[in-house]
Amino acid sequence: MTPYEYAKSVYQENALGYGTEKSGIILMLSMTDRNYALIAYGYGNTVFTDHGRDIL
Repeated sequence: MTPYEYAKSVYQENALGYGTEKSGIILMLSMTDRNYALIAYGYGNTVFTDHGRDIL
């Protein structure tokens, strides 16, 4: 799995997030691949925009 796919599955399988939209942000770091994934759900998309993600 890619870091993105793994982070998404962890978030969804563990029913993470707050409220009806399951709002939240998850950061997954892969020390083996030296890669990361940052995913926002619900209100997390409003707070952490695509522009903010591009800065990383």
